[in-house]
Parts: sequence; C-alpha cells; structure tokens
Amino acid sequence: MERNNNIPIRNIYYMLSYAYQTLNLSEYKQIGTEKFENVKELYAKILSIGIPVLIRGGLCKDYISVEETSNVIKGKIDINVTIKKNTLVNKKVAVVYEEFSENVVLNQIIKATLICLSRSKK
Repeated sequence: MERNNNIPIRNIYYMLSYAYQTLNLSEYKQIGTEKFENVKELYAKILSIGIPVLIRGGLCKDYISVEETSNVIKGKIDINVTIKKNTLVNKKVAVVYEEFSENVVLNQIIKATLICLSRSKK
C-alpha cells in the first residue's frame, strides 16, 4: 500500500465523517458484501456511488472572502492595503467582499481525494 505523509489528518476525518453519514443510503448496501484489496478501492467505490448522489442534491456552497485590487468598488474598501500598495495611483482600491462559491473546504477535500485516487496505480 502507498504511503503518503502529506495528507492532513483533518482531511481523513472529514472524509470518514462524510462516508459515515452517507453509508446509510440504499445505494451503499452492496458495499458491505464486496471484498476490497486495499482502502483505495473502498474509497473509490464509495465515491463512485456518492458523487452522482452528491451532484443530484447539489454541491456545498458557502460564502468565501475575496480580497483584490479593483477599479470597481464592491464590498468594503480596505484603506490600509490601498495605502500600503499605493493603488490609488492606478485609480484602483483594495476591496474585500464575500462571494457565494462551490470552492469550499468540503468540495476541495472530495476533489483532492478523487485526484489522489485517479493517480493511484492500483
């Protein structure tokens, strides 16, 4: 089995929490009777069943904070950053605003797991 020391423990915790909550669905009943060579095969099977269910129900969305320099004011103006970066010379200001996005931690963990599993030779 491959060993990867770069996976944070919280990612494994989130993945197991997600799996525990969703394994009660009827789609997962067949997994209990199958044999798997390693844990990656189990993860792949869980995700192959779970991803379509997740997409049908909708991916998690939440507000994320965005900080940028822009010539259009939206959100709050960050005066300190505007002065430090001297952006007023270019007729821009530093702004901070909230954006509703699917690029949240839970979706990033699922994506990272899918990428890791797709790169596995097993």
